[in-house]
Amino acid sequence: MTIRPIYIPALDDDKFISSKDVEFKWYPGFSISQKQKSITSLHENATKSLNLSKILEISTKSPTSLGVKCSAFNLMLEINGFKSSVESFYQGSKIFKNGGPYTDLYEMKSIISKKDKRIKESGELIGFSFFDTHWGLSEDFYS
Repeated sequence: MTIRPIYIPALDDDKFISSKDVEFKWYPGFSISQKQKSITSLHENATKSLNLSKILEISTKSPTSLGVKCSAFNLMLEINGFKSSVESFYQGSKIFKNGGPYTDLYEMKSIISKKDKRIKESGELIGFSFFDTHWGLSEDFYS
């Protein structure tokens, strides 16, 4: 068993979302079928424990095309003249003990930016810098 957050729209609040942790059975392995078993288990337990009726899995392994299109690998944004995926913005904004941010990754495809050797060889992750915004690890990049 493992625990992952489920994000729920917060329509009556100043926040856009709330987060609730859900315990579910995780299936190890790299195959799509194993990942989708874990997704199914997470969704079933979230439906039961949080009384949710519709859950959108946003990932490249989502069972729906909308979920795949909205994944960080596929969702494109244009910011300050750069058109890139959320994933490439995320990877390129990382600051490590020995380097970064590597903003040239903003212009790379998602898989290239994620596998860039500097991401693995620059030491401990210490924060993020995204254009003129800087923050530490206690804050969520995606928020």
